[in-house]
Amino acid sequence: MTGVVFIGDEISAAGYRLAGAEVFSPAPGDTPEVFAKARKRADVVMLTATAAHHISAQCLEEALAD
Repeated sequence: MTGVVFIGDEISAAGYRLAGAEVFSPAPGDTPEVFAKARKRADVVMLTATAAHHISAQCLEEALAD
């Protein structure tokens, strides 16, 4: 597993990349798939509120329950 994954806008991603996180700035339609893959490969997945709006509430609740 990778340590930390960040999903969000490119500007924020640049800062997280400098901090050592693996980062993704997907198109809105690709965000749920990127989030699902990140959950399988990372210990911690962080995302911006904007990215979270593109993921179903059920998926987010399941992630929080893990």
